[in-house]
Amino acid sequence: MIYINTAAMTMLINDISITVIYAVLALLAGVALGVGYFAGLWWTVRQLGNSKYPGLLCCGSLLVRLGSVMLGFYFLLVVSVFSAMVALLGFVLARLFVTCVAQRTEQADAIRQNSRYAAKS
Repeated sequence: MIYINTAAMTMLINDISITVIYAVLALLAGVALGVGYFAGLWWTVRQLGNSKYPGLLCCGSLLVRLGSVMLGFYFLLVVSVFSAMVALLGFVLARLFVTCVAQRTEQADAIRQNSRYAAKS
């Protein structure tokens, strides 16, 4: 007869589910940090031509973006290294997402601008 310790199995399942919940939350935190960072970078680059002080805009944006990302990853490192690594994966995924959205937006703007130019001719 095989004896299975159900209390130990229940504790193991609870530990695994808590780890999965932490991983999902860390991934979402990394995505949020990445979207904020790269969307802020995209906005800054688009505003540089219209800015009266482009150097100040660029440096200020860099400080705000880096400060927020460093603070976010610091809090994730306090939780665990695993959370920070999963958040880093989310950060990279957010970079891919924002890059794709930015390219599509730029292409749509170019098409819109070309259609206006063709209508004037």
